Amino acid sequence: PSRVEREAVRVEADTGKQAVPPAPEHSDRGAARPVGESLAAAELIAPTRGLSPDDAAGVQRGIAEELMRRAGFPSRCNVIEGEYNQVRITVDSDSAAVLIGRRGSTIDAVEHLVERMANQAVGDHTRMNLDINNYRLRREGQLEANAQDAVRQMLESGKDVHTPPLCARERRIVHLAIEKIADATTYTAGFGPDRHVVVTRDEKQDGKAPGDDREQDDDVLIDRSPDAQAEADDTAEER
Repeated sequence: PSRVEREAVRVEADTGKQAVPPAPEHSDRGAARPVGESLAAAELIAPTRGLSPDDAAGVQRGIAEELMRRAGFPSRCNVIEGEYNQVRITVDSDSAAVLIGRRGSTIDAVEHLVERMANQAVGDHTRMNLDINNYRLRREGQLEANAQDAVRQMLESGKDVHTPPLCARERRIVHLAIEKIADATTYTAGFGPDRHVVVTRDEKQDGKAPGDDREQDDDVLIDRSPDAQAEADDTAEER
Protein backbone atom coordinates (compact mmCIF):
# COMPACT_ATOMS: atom_id res chain seq x y z
CA PRO A 1 0.00 0.00 0.00
CA SER A 2 1.08 3.55 -0.64
CA ARG A 3 1.89 6.03 2.12
CA VAL A 4 -1.52 7.67 1.62
CA GLU A 5 -3.31 4.31 1.92
CA ARG A 6 -1.35 3.37 5.07
CA GLU A 7 -2.21 6.74 6.64
CA ALA A 8 -5.89 6.24 5.82
CA VAL A 9 -5.90 2.80 7.48
CA ARG A 10 -4.20 4.22 10.60
CA VAL A 11 -6.73 7.05 10.94
CA GLU A 12 -9.64 4.66 10.46
CA ALA A 13 -8.27 2.36 13.18
CA ASP A 14 -7.81 5.25 15.63
CA THR A 15 -11.18 6.92 15.12
CA GLY A 16 -13.41 4.13 13.95
CA LYS A 17 -14.40 6.26 11.00
CA GLN A 18 -13.51 5.74 7.39
CA ALA A 19 -10.86 8.24 6.41
CA VAL A 20 -10.98 10.15 3.15
CA PRO A 21 -7.50 10.13 1.59
CA PRO A 22 -6.21 13.48 0.41
CA ALA A 23 -6.62 14.28 -3.27
CA PRO A 24 -3.58 13.20 -5.29
CA GLU A 25 -1.30 15.85 -6.60
CA HIS A 26 -1.99 16.58 -10.26
CA SER A 27 0.70 16.56 -12.89
CA ASP A 28 0.66 19.09 -15.71
CA ARG A 29 1.30 16.31 -18.20
CA GLY A 30 -1.85 15.50 -20.13
CA ALA A 31 -3.96 17.82 -18.00
CA ALA A 32 -6.70 19.83 -19.65
CA ARG A 33 -6.15 23.53 -20.15
CA PRO A 34 -7.73 25.75 -17.48
CA VAL A 35 -11.08 27.20 -18.45
CA GLY A 36 -9.58 30.68 -18.45
CA GLU A 37 -7.22 29.74 -21.28
CA SER A 38 -10.06 28.32 -23.35
CA LEU A 39 -11.77 31.69 -23.29
CA ALA A 40 -9.08 33.04 -25.60
CA ALA A 41 -10.60 31.08 -28.48
CA ALA A 42 -14.02 32.59 -27.79
CA GLU A 43 -12.50 36.05 -27.72
CA LEU A 44 -10.74 35.34 -31.00
CA ILE A 45 -14.06 34.79 -32.80
CA ALA A 46 -16.10 37.39 -30.91
CA PRO A 47 -18.61 38.75 -33.47
CA THR A 48 -17.70 42.14 -34.92
CA ARG A 49 -19.25 44.15 -37.73
CA GLY A 50 -18.06 46.43 -40.51
CA LEU A 51 -14.68 44.79 -41.13
CA SER A 52 -12.96 45.48 -44.44
CA PRO A 53 -11.77 42.63 -46.71
CA ASP A 54 -8.28 43.24 -45.32
CA ASP A 55 -9.58 42.67 -41.81
CA ALA A 56 -11.38 39.49 -42.89
CA ALA A 57 -8.14 38.11 -44.35
CA GLY A 58 -6.37 38.90 -41.09
CA VAL A 59 -9.06 37.12 -39.10
CA GLN A 60 -8.81 34.04 -41.32
CA ARG A 61 -5.04 33.97 -40.96
CA GLY A 62 -5.20 34.48 -37.19
CA ILE A 63 -7.74 31.70 -36.69
CA ALA A 64 -5.80 29.27 -38.89
CA GLU A 65 -2.54 30.01 -37.06
CA GLU A 66 -4.16 29.67 -33.63
CA LEU A 67 -5.91 26.44 -34.60
CA MET A 68 -2.62 24.93 -35.78
CA ARG A 69 -0.82 26.10 -32.63
CA ARG A 70 -3.43 24.65 -30.27
CA ALA A 71 -3.47 21.37 -32.22
CA GLY A 72 0.30 21.10 -31.84
CA PHE A 73 1.32 21.67 -35.48
CA PRO A 74 4.07 24.30 -35.91
CA SER A 75 3.14 26.18 -39.06
CA ARG A 76 3.39 29.28 -41.20
CA CYS A 77 0.26 30.84 -42.64
CA ASN A 78 -0.37 33.53 -45.23
CA VAL A 79 -3.46 34.74 -47.07
CA ILE A 80 -3.67 35.73 -50.73
CA GLU A 81 -6.67 37.99 -51.08
CA GLY A 82 -9.19 37.67 -53.89
CA GLU A 83 -12.82 36.77 -54.57
CA TYR A 84 -12.03 33.71 -52.46
CA ASN A 85 -9.19 34.41 -50.04
CA GLN A 86 -6.51 31.73 -50.35
CA VAL A 87 -5.45 30.66 -46.86
CA ARG A 88 -2.18 28.78 -47.28
CA ILE A 89 -0.67 26.82 -44.41
CA THR A 90 2.82 25.34 -44.47
CA VAL A 91 3.77 22.52 -42.08
CA ASP A 92 6.32 19.70 -42.03
CA SER A 93 5.62 16.63 -44.17
CA ASP A 94 4.51 14.40 -41.28
CA SER A 95 2.05 17.01 -40.05
CA ALA A 96 0.78 17.54 -43.60
CA ALA A 97 -0.08 13.85 -43.93
CA VAL A 98 -2.20 14.06 -40.77
CA LEU A 99 -3.86 17.37 -41.64
CA ILE A 100 -4.69 16.44 -45.25
CA GLY A 101 -6.02 12.94 -44.57
CA ARG A 102 -7.16 10.26 -46.98
CA ARG A 103 -8.40 11.83 -50.20
CA GLY A 104 -8.34 15.24 -48.52
CA SER A 105 -11.03 14.43 -45.97
CA THR A 106 -9.21 16.09 -43.06
CA ILE A 107 -8.18 19.24 -44.91
CA ASP A 108 -11.83 19.70 -45.90
CA ALA A 109 -12.77 19.55 -42.21
CA VAL A 110 -10.02 22.03 -41.26
CA GLU A 111 -11.19 24.42 -43.98
CA HIS A 112 -14.80 24.15 -42.83
CA LEU A 113 -13.83 24.85 -39.21
CA VAL A 114 -11.68 27.89 -40.05
CA GLU A 115 -14.36 29.26 -42.38
CA ARG A 116 -17.13 28.88 -39.79
CA MET A 117 -15.01 30.51 -37.09
CA ALA A 118 -14.10 33.37 -39.44
CA ASN A 119 -17.76 33.88 -40.35
CA GLN A 120 -18.58 34.09 -36.64
CA ALA A 121 -15.77 36.57 -36.02
CA VAL A 122 -16.59 38.83 -38.96
CA GLY A 123 -20.34 38.53 -38.46
CA ASP A 124 -20.89 37.72 -42.13
CA HIS A 125 -20.07 35.08 -44.73
CA THR A 126 -16.41 35.10 -45.74
CA ARG A 127 -15.24 33.35 -48.89
CA MET A 128 -12.05 31.38 -48.59
CA ASN A 129 -10.17 28.31 -49.72
CA LEU A 130 -7.66 26.65 -47.42
CA ASP A 131 -4.63 24.72 -48.64
CA ILE A 132 -1.91 22.86 -46.78
CA ASN A 133 1.52 22.44 -48.40
CA ASN A 134 -0.07 23.13 -51.83
CA TYR A 135 -2.07 19.88 -51.68
CA ARG A 136 -5.11 21.35 -53.42
CA LEU A 137 -2.96 22.88 -56.17
CA ARG A 138 -1.33 19.53 -56.92
CA ARG A 139 -4.67 17.73 -56.71
CA GLU A 140 -6.23 20.16 -59.19
CA GLY A 141 -3.48 19.42 -61.71
CA GLN A 142 -3.96 15.71 -61.14
CA LEU A 143 -7.72 15.93 -61.68
CA GLU A 144 -7.27 17.90 -64.91
CA ALA A 145 -4.86 15.26 -66.22
CA ASN A 146 -7.30 12.51 -65.19
CA ALA A 147 -10.09 14.34 -67.04
CA GLN A 148 -8.07 14.40 -70.25
CA ASP A 149 -7.36 10.67 -69.89
CA ALA A 150 -11.07 10.01 -69.35
CA VAL A 151 -12.00 11.90 -72.53
CA ARG A 152 -9.37 10.04 -74.52
CA GLN A 153 -10.59 6.67 -73.28
CA MET A 154 -14.24 7.59 -73.87
CA LEU A 155 -13.55 8.61 -77.47
CA GLU A 156 -11.44 5.52 -78.18
CA SER A 157 -13.80 3.00 -76.59
CA GLY A 158 -17.13 4.67 -77.36
CA LYS A 159 -18.14 4.01 -73.76
CA ASP A 160 -18.94 6.47 -70.99
CA VAL A 161 -16.21 6.76 -68.37
CA HIS A 162 -16.97 7.12 -64.66
CA THR A 163 -14.60 8.85 -62.26
CA PRO A 164 -14.22 7.64 -58.67
CA PRO A 165 -16.41 9.38 -56.07
CA LEU A 166 -15.45 13.06 -55.79
CA CYS A 167 -16.45 15.90 -53.51
CA ALA A 168 -18.29 18.89 -54.98
CA ARG A 169 -15.10 20.94 -55.29
CA GLU A 170 -13.31 18.21 -57.26
CA ARG A 171 -16.32 17.44 -59.47
CA ARG A 172 -16.38 21.11 -60.45
CA ILE A 173 -12.70 20.95 -61.45
CA VAL A 174 -13.41 17.97 -63.72
CA HIS A 175 -16.51 19.59 -65.23
CA LEU A 176 -14.58 22.78 -66.04
CA ALA A 177 -11.60 20.89 -67.46
CA ILE A 178 -13.73 18.85 -69.87
CA GLU A 179 -15.91 21.83 -70.75
CA LYS A 180 -12.95 23.10 -72.79
CA ILE A 181 -12.62 19.84 -74.77
CA ALA A 182 -14.56 19.32 -78.01
CA ASP A 183 -16.70 16.20 -78.51
CA ALA A 184 -17.04 15.56 -74.77
CA THR A 185 -19.32 16.63 -71.96
CA THR A 186 -19.96 15.62 -68.36
CA TYR A 187 -22.71 15.16 -65.82
CA THR A 188 -22.86 14.18 -62.16
CA ALA A 189 -24.25 10.78 -61.15
CA GLY A 190 -24.66 8.83 -57.91
CA PHE A 191 -25.91 9.76 -54.47
CA GLY A 192 -24.27 10.94 -51.26
CA PRO A 193 -20.63 9.90 -50.93
CA ASP A 194 -20.85 8.00 -54.24
CA ARG A 195 -21.45 11.11 -56.36
CA HIS A 196 -19.04 11.20 -59.26
CA VAL A 197 -18.59 12.56 -62.78
CA VAL A 198 -19.56 10.69 -65.94
CA VAL A 199 -17.63 11.61 -69.08
CA THR A 200 -19.68 11.09 -72.23
CA ARG A 201 -19.80 12.17 -75.85
CA ASP A 202 -21.16 15.66 -76.47
CA GLU A 203 -24.89 15.58 -77.26
CA LYS A 204 -24.19 17.68 -80.35
CA GLN A 205 -22.17 14.80 -81.74
CA ASP A 206 -24.38 11.79 -81.02
CA GLY A 207 -27.80 13.42 -80.65
CA LYS A 208 -28.23 12.21 -77.07
CA ALA A 209 -28.46 14.32 -73.95
CA PRO A 210 -26.22 13.75 -70.93
CA GLY A 211 -27.60 10.87 -68.89
CA ASP A 212 -29.30 9.12 -71.84
CA ASP A 213 -28.60 5.41 -72.29
CA ARG A 214 -25.25 4.67 -73.88
CA GLU A 215 -22.88 1.76 -73.83
CA GLN A 216 -21.12 2.00 -70.49
CA ASP A 217 -18.46 0.23 -68.53
CA ASP A 218 -18.85 0.93 -64.83
CA ASP A 219 -15.44 -0.63 -64.15
CA VAL A 220 -13.69 2.13 -66.09
CA LEU A 221 -12.41 4.52 -63.45
CA ILE A 222 -9.82 7.13 -64.25
CA ASP A 223 -7.67 8.14 -61.29
CA ARG A 224 -3.89 8.15 -61.09
CA SER A 225 -3.69 8.88 -57.36
CA PRO A 226 -1.77 6.38 -55.18
CA ASP A 227 -4.89 5.78 -53.06
CA ALA A 228 -6.92 4.88 -56.14
CA GLN A 229 -4.18 2.58 -57.45
CA ALA A 230 -4.01 0.81 -54.09
CA GLU A 231 -7.79 0.32 -54.10
CA ALA A 232 -7.63 -1.04 -57.66
CA ASP A 233 -4.89 -3.49 -56.65
CA ASP A 234 -6.93 -4.67 -53.65
CA THR A 235 -9.98 -5.20 -55.88
CA ALA A 236 -7.92 -7.17 -58.38
CA GLU A 237 -6.58 -9.43 -55.62
CA GLU A 238 -10.10 -10.09 -54.33
CA ARG A 239 -11.20 -11.11 -57.83
